[in-house]
Amino acid sequence: QKYNESEKVSIRYSDRLLVSQKLKKMAEVFAYGGAGYGTLQEALLIRECWDDIKPDLVIWQWCENDLCNNSYDMDSRTIWNFNTYPRPFFENGALIVRYPRGPAFLSGNSALWLSLVPRVAQLVYRGRESAVDTKDMTMPCMKEALDTTDKILELAEATVGQVPVYVFVVAGPGELRESLYRLAEKHRFRLVKNVMEDIAESQMKGVPIGGHASVGGHWSDEGHRIVAERLVRVVEPALSGSKPAGTKD
Repeated sequence: QKYNESEKVSIRYSDRLLVSQKLKKMAEVFAYGGAGYGTLQEALLIRECWDDIKPDLVIWQWCENDLCNNSYDMDSRTIWNFNTYPRPFFENGALIVRYPRGPAFLSGNSALWLSLVPRVAQLVYRGRESAVDTKDMTMPCMKEALDTTDKILELAEATVGQVPVYVFVVAGPGELRESLYRLAEKHRFRLVKNVMEDIAESQMKGVPIGGHASVGGHWSDEGHRIVAERLVRVVEPALSGSKPAGTKD
């Protein structure tokens, strides 16, 4: 994901590196993710890396676009999260690779197509949004995406077993974030619900949190520092055996 990927800031200011530096005497930190990844891709990545890392604890960042990424119907209609790359989807109990935009032949074989189409779409659709981009939780497609995400989390739960998983959701309206948190609780994941509150509090004080629009937004150096501090406050007690602060079990 782009927040975790930290592509808009220097690596030395990324939240994952700051967490690693603060916990270097307690734990070795591994960070994985990619721009545009949905929950299924992240769950598959966890499964792929699990035996090599054998983690004692997992921090899993979710984002507002995850529901869209988990649904082919929504992924093929969104304007805000326009994606031309192939993506795995979980449909009828099976993993299926589909192409949300354009002919499969071009999306699977043409680097020019993958690069050019999103740029053209930004020009054509500038200032517009599709129905799925409103994040209206009453829409049938949103309910279907939540149901699919629920099934995806069953796969993740089978991978992690008894290892504690801490989930925090970045961006998106409150109702969407709460829907994702309810799913996390259902699968016995622990909630870190203070991250966006920390961000909002700092913004009210005039702290520049967002990256400049010219480089795509997302968090600034200061935004990553604030998030890293919250995550460290959660993880340090968990690694030492005491109850983590700022979580909801």
